[in-house]
Amino acid sequence: MKTKSLSRGFTLIELLVVISIIAMLAAGAYAGFGAIMPKIRANNTATKLGTIHKWLSAYALDNGGAFPEGQTSNSALREMFKNDNYGADEMQFAIENDPYCKNFNGGKGPDGDKGRAPEYEQALQPGENPFAYVSGLSNSDDGRLPIMANGFAGTDGRWTDNKTQKGGVFMGKYAAVVRVGGSAQATELKKEEDYEVREKSGGNMMNIFSSEFFGTSVSILPPE
Repeated sequence: MKTKSLSRGFTLIELLVVISIIAMLAAGAYAGFGAIMPKIRANNTATKLGTIHKWLSAYALDNGGAFPEGQTSNSALREMFKNDNYGADEMQFAIENDPYCKNFNGGKGPDGDKGRAPEYEQALQPGENPFAYVSGLSNSDDGRLPIMANGFAGTDGRWTDNKTQKGGVFMGKYAAVVRVGGSAQATELKKEEDYEVREKSGGNMMNIFSSEFFGTSVSILPPE
C-alpha cells in the first residue's frame, strides 16, 4: 500500500519571509563591518607609521639626532631613501583610497619605483605620500610630541568625517599618529572635539598639533 508523502515545498509567502530575514541579517552584518573597518585600517596605518619611525630614528642617529627636513612632507621623508642606508620602503606609505593618493596608482598611493641610486629622486612623488610631517624635531625632544600622522583636512591637526575629502580616509572616527618616542597608535576622534586629537598639557586639553602643545611655534609639512 502506498503511503502519502508528508514533504512539501515552501509557499511563496514562506520564501519571501526567509529572504526578508536573510536580507535583514546581511544588512546588520554589513553595517557592523562598516563600523569597525575605519579602526582596522587606522590600526594598520599606525603599524606602518611605527615602521617609518624606525627609519627616521636611524636617520637621526646619523645626523646628530635631527630628523630629516624639507619643504614638504614628501621631500623631508625622501631623505630617508638616499643611499639605501635605512631600508626605507615606499610601499609602507600606502593608504588605499586615501584622497591624498587618489590620483596616483589607482588610488593606492606609491608605485614602488624609487628611481636611481644614490638619490632615489622618484621616491615619494606627489600622490605617493599621505602623511603629514612635523619638521624641526630631534630624537632628544619630548617623546610625547607627534612627528607624523595621516594627512589633515586642510587644517593642522584636524580631520574630517567626509571620506571623499583629504583627511577623511578613516571617516572622522580615527587618526593614526606616531610620536617622537616611537609610540604609534590609532586614536579615536570626536565630532564635538572638531575631529582633533586632544591631550592635557599644562592643565589644559589641547590639540596635540598646536603650538601650545609643543610649547613653541611648529612647522607642520603637508603631503603633496
